[in-house]
Amino acid sequence: MAQTTKRKSTKSTTAKTKPASEAPIVEPQPASLEGRLASVQQATLSELTQLVVKTVPAQGTNPELKYLVIEACADTQQLFLQGFDLKMGMRVCLPANVTQSGKLLVPPLQFSNLIEKMPKTAITLEAAPGTTQLRLLSAIAHSEIPAKPATHYPKLPEPDGEVELYELNAREFQRAIRAIAMCASKDESHSPHHGIQIQLWKQSDQTCFSLCAADGHILGLYQTTTPEQEVTEFDCIVRADALTKLAELLDLNVSETVAIELEKSNQAPTSIIRFRYGENTTHHCLTVRVLEGKFSNYRNILSNLREQVQTTVTVDQAQLIGCLDRHLVMVTNINTRVAKFTATPTGLETESKSSNGGHCESLSGQTSGNSLTIHLNAANLQKVLQRLNHTEAKLHLIAETSPILIATPDNASDRPSLTFLLMAVEI
Repeated sequence: MAQTTKRKSTKSTTAKTKPASEAPIVEPQPASLEGRLASVQQATLSELTQLVVKTVPAQGTNPELKYLVIEACADTQQLFLQGFDLKMGMRVCLPANVTQSGKLLVPPLQFSNLIEKMPKTAITLEAAPGTTQLRLLSAIAHSEIPAKPATHYPKLPEPDGEVELYELNAREFQRAIRAIAMCASKDESHSPHHGIQIQLWKQSDQTCFSLCAADGHILGLYQTTTPEQEVTEFDCIVRADALTKLAELLDLNVSETVAIELEKSNQAPTSIIRFRYGENTTHHCLTVRVLEGKFSNYRNILSNLREQVQTTVTVDQAQLIGCLDRHLVMVTNINTRVAKFTATPTGLETESKSSNGGHCESLSGQTSGNSLTIHLNAANLQKVLQRLNHTEAKLHLIAETSPILIATPDNASDRPSLTFLLMAVEI
């Protein structure tokens, strides 16, 4: 990651953030709308709408949250889209020709599907009398969908008090999220391990930033360092699905950096984290409530395991991925995708067996250390190798029943690194 920098601290003027269980703040709304709101390009509106609808809940205690928010601002000539489920909210912005300010709620899927299929020209949004319908007008098409005033829609929470801002390279951050998110548990009852740990800390004369996730079978750690800077350390856990949505948002090349904004308080831990992306007339944000709980010190765990490595086998990564493809044809049951791997003086011997048959394959390579056999989940190993995306695959083996380490090739200390830990399968 190119750089981790602290921009400045600001004092929030918003009301204190309320827990999800409390009644959320409701924004005051203008008088009823009628007439033309804004005109915007179909392609941009469709792309952003498809992202935001993923944060709109299908059901919940507040019926207003089931709708997509459309807000036009005449002062800034911007159109905002927003979704919020009380745990995570996304608010995006796009330039528009705004005639009248106002805010409406529309059915998210109907609006998204309709916009996607509209002609690729400018689309005009109009509020029907009484605000019971939103009209979508293009050069050759005219549609109407249900709409309602955003009278009781809750306000998106913001960090309160002293706010810390950190800037990260957007492309590197996106790649790190996509590599690490697969290691988080898919079961939300496994809190906090259905989240990703985000840390910033000082070490010697360096500033370190990391993402870490683990589900009990696989662990991933992304870490990068920069020369020491004046930063405040932080450690919080964010839902993995929220960061996955952020990675999708970063596909929009509107900025080189993404800012992490979080509240810092001596009285209470961080409860809200916000990611801001873009600038000027095109800026977006994702606001997430952090998860309670604490991760183990996985950095120390990985460091200790590295010292216990007995055997390292290096093979061509593309050949190994192809080999795993053939094994997975045989071991199709999700609970029995197990293959045997034996490090030999000439490379790697692989074998799998199931009720559907079996497969054996030899891969030439280099081995350092003694011959050693281990059983692994072939699907997990393949996913790890695809995230590393290198020409060589290095498998660091400790013992037959111990986890293995797979990492990016050794780099300079100031380069980003990816390390995965894959649990062995006991047979």
